Amino acid sequence: EATAVVAKKTVMRTGPGNGYASVRDIKAGQKLTCLDEIEGWYLIQDHDTGCYTYIWSGDAHLEWK
Repeated sequence: EATAVVAKKTVMRTGPGNGYASVRDIKAGQKLTCLDEIEGWYLIQDHDTGCYTYIWSGDAHLEWK
């Protein structure tokens, strides 16, 4: 488990790819819990909704605990 720090505005998606539906926008600087990486996408637990979502790994960097 790591913290994903969003480097630029990005979109949370329902799956690991741009073809999946967007959930919501995330602002730069926001910190999210990263559970896994799948095909260049970070699996994130969205603390606001409790849902599992994905963000593109190129839009964030990881900080390991």
